[in-house]
Amino acid sequence: MADNNLYSNFFKNKSIQRTDKFLVTIIPEIMGLSLTTRQQEVIDVMNRRSGIMPRVEGHHVINMTAPTWEFKKESSGWSSFPAFEFQGHEFAIMFEEDRHGTMGKFVNWCQRRTVDDAGYHFPTHLNRIGQIIIEVYSEQDVPIYAHKYTNCYYLRSTPITYDYSSSVSQKISITFGSEDHVFYENQRAFIDSEQGKGLEKIGKFIRKLF
Repeated sequence: MADNNLYSNFFKNKSIQRTDKFLVTIIPEIMGLSLTTRQQEVIDVMNRRSGIMPRVEGHHVINMTAPTWEFKKESSGWSSFPAFEFQGHEFAIMFEEDRHGTMGKFVNWCQRRTVDDAGYHFPTHLNRIGQIIIEVYSEQDVPIYAHKYTNCYYLRSTPITYDYSSSVSQKISITFGSEDHVFYENQRAFIDSEQGKGLEKIGKFIRKLF
């Protein structure tokens, strides 16, 4: 016969995490401002491309799957163990287009960070998008944890569908790559700080242009 206390505690302590309690933030890398690239080179690159990143907000995101570190199994004799084999993270985010065409413009902006209109392929330190942060919240909207992906870059997007026979919202899935993933437990202050750094970079860069 099962322990009544264990049985009652099961229902007392059990809770679930809803899949829709999250927020995605993209913090742009403003044309290598955090790097040692010469300012004039940065400005030239910006002039040849689409300019500052279109403003992608959390409400544009429909869903995504957050990858974490993976290991492969290796063995030696009678023993087996996990081995680290990292080739970068890859993840897709499903976006919903708005009436301003923000996501279509964002895809074009991402592509032009890799290859410009003249067909020139740009080096790694100039094609990075920035950071992508996923914050996860409880039922009471309290931050639980966050995923931070750094040095993110564009890989591909699904073809954009235009259809007279349907009036559903337009959706675009964009696949990104990332060089690193950091997991933070209940770090709202850290997220605020990272967003502040991104906005400060944008402000400094714009002030230098004028």
